[in-house]
Amino acid sequence: MDHRDTREGAHDPQTPDVVTPPLASVLPKWSTEEALRLRLVNRFTLQQIADHFGLHDRRSVHKRLRRFLRMLGEAGQVESFREHEASVLDSARMRVMVELLDDDRLKKSSAQQLTIAYGILFDKMRLLRGLSTSNMSLHASIIEEANRPATPAPCEAVTEDEGE
Repeated sequence: MDHRDTREGAHDPQTPDVVTPPLASVLPKWSTEEALRLRLVNRFTLQQIADHFGLHDRRSVHKRLRRFLRMLGEAGQVESFREHEASVLDSARMRVMVELLDDDRLKKSSAQQLTIAYGILFDKMRLLRGLSTSNMSLHASIIEEANRPATPAPCEAVTEDEGE
């Protein structure tokens, strides 16, 4: 009686074993930076990131990125905020102005605090829109004056009589 294992996939001494590298050597090593890029730029789900790094499930990714995810929110929110940040600052500035004008609020907060907050938000909004944040007229007039060609002193005409 032949007791050889004839099941499919059974070891055949005539066929050499194919050695496959362990799965860990094929998958990329965990990188928080890479995981955040996949989440925010490529808009991967947590499960897709887990699959990318060969982790068990999305909870593993969530645990590793927990502090960043709380700060960043959903992947699309960051890009949307970036696109509309100047408008968000306008809204915040408007709320500060409303608070600045509210008598009850003024009793609780100092006018100085609200004024500083308004000024900072105003400057940041202008920066995001590519506008100046300081009065540039003095600088402009100095630059214009420096670039103006010097006018030569009037020349005296030399006559032939003086040359002799």
